[in-house]
Amino acid sequence: MVRVQSALFLLIDSDSIREDGSAIATVRRNTDTRFALTFSALSTEPGELEFSQQLTIPAGAEEVTFTIRGVEDGLVDGNRSVTIEISAQAFQSDLAVLQVIDVDVPALVLTSQPGSFSEANGKSTLTISRNTSSEFELSVSMAVNIDGWISVPSVVEIPAGASQATFEVNAVDNLFADGDQLVEILATSPSFTSSTATLTIVDDEIAALMLVGSNNQVNEGGGEVDFTVSRNTRPDHALEVFMSTSDSRLVAPEKLTIPAGETSTTFSVASDDDAIVQGD
Repeated sequence: MVRVQSALFLLIDSDSIREDGSAIATVRRNTDTRFALTFSALSTEPGELEFSQQLTIPAGAEEVTFTIRGVEDGLVDGNRSVTIEISAQAFQSDLAVLQVIDVDVPALVLTSQPGSFSEANGKSTLTISRNTSSEFELSVSMAVNIDGWISVPSVVEIPAGASQATFEVNAVDNLFADGDQLVEILATSPSFTSSTATLTIVDDEIAALMLVGSNNQVNEGGGEVDFTVSRNTRPDHALEVFMSTSDSRLVAPEKLTIPAGETSTTFSVASDDDAIVQGD
């Protein structure tokens, strides 16, 4: 009488699996099926595949199936050969090899903290990360979509042995009341997918007009003083300014225009002689 050793047999429906894919494994036994059989399943690289590590062939069944799923690790680490082994007490174990296909492409990730800050001495710390091997240094170019709002280094180096690098960007206080501004920073490097970070630069000025005269006195009747009216907003468009005086003896234009491209304009205020002695 030939005695057959109790054994488990592992069959997988594919010899390869993508990191974002799955495969079906079947485990079969060659023994009496009157009782349930619990077995273990392990892999040589647990971070590459996901599956149940304790499974059971039910009573009355010769086999059971389970799903093996790839793990998207976000790293460009190449294809991997992973061995899966099944075992149970008093049973001969079995194994199979799966090729795990890397689906990741070299990519950069740019993040910021905080993402919003004042243009008055504000700053943010940015982190540039890579998903590839850190064996070599990597140069990353930085660019902004709008100039004049933040100072950004043109190149940031991720050192050899590191997966990321940090750097600071500082706000530029332009003295204009031009509202909050969204600034986009673009990180690029050859053969890598680029990444962007959007920062909100909070304006610290309030739109205002400033009026300065060449003299603080004017003689009644024939006297004249020059004034300059200035704005602290960007001169992209012309701005109409309406004027009024608290003294009827002063003659000033009711309206004037600061031209586009200019931040100020000048005008004259004259004094009428009303022939009434009423002091200064």
